[in-house]
Amino acid sequence: MFVEVIAVSPWEAELVEACGGDRVEFVLDLSCGGLTPSVPEVAAAVRGVSIPVNVMIRPRPGGFQYSPGEMDQMRRSAQAMAEVGARGLVMGFLKDGAVDLDALKSALTWCPGIDFTFHRAIDEASDPVEAARVACGAGVTDLLTSGGPGPIEGNLDRLRRMVEAAGSVRVMAGGGITGENAPRVILHGGVPAVHLGRSVRRDNSPTEPIDSQLLRRMVELVKGV
Repeated sequence: MFVEVIAVSPWEAELVEACGGDRVEFVLDLSCGGLTPSVPEVAAAVRGVSIPVNVMIRPRPGGFQYSPGEMDQMRRSAQAMAEVGARGLVMGFLKDGAVDLDALKSALTWCPGIDFTFHRAIDEASDPVEAARVACGAGVTDLLTSGGPGPIEGNLDRLRRMVEAAGSVRVMAGGGITGENAPRVILHGGVPAVHLGRSVRRDNSPTEPIDSQLLRRMVELVKGV
């Protein structure tokens, strides 16, 4: 079982590796779902770990349809992250309730050869299963989802359909993964990977740091399912 964990600082990236995580998703401002972090912070995180560091590319909170100017800003950010050693990019594009295929195809050309995660914007699509099929067909390497809107526990049937629609693309279950529901999500949802965020932070808060003991227990639990 592959485990990705959010980090908001180089120190947290090192903690993710020390606690058994397989990959870091590096973001700024987890409280709004994550924004593009600074290049120096990403460079420091990459230097400090041996596991891959994927980077959120999101210029602002609120919505996943971007203007031409925002797309150019995202392109420049993505290329800067790749230059300092990021192994993957994390983005999502929606338009009128569906995957914005033109924007996605454009973004996939920015940094050839590195991983590309379509993030939980997919859960806001009017038909998440069809959105998964479209995004994965476009060439993303990973899909992060809670199976649609609302708590992940209520989306397990849809999550399994999204895994089927994704084909060979790795689907990561994320958004409310806890020690109590992780085995059910993994087994019923049929996912090959899990993404951990707030649930391994103190008080389940996006503004609190990672709790290393909790993270280590969660990684051991997930990998043992």
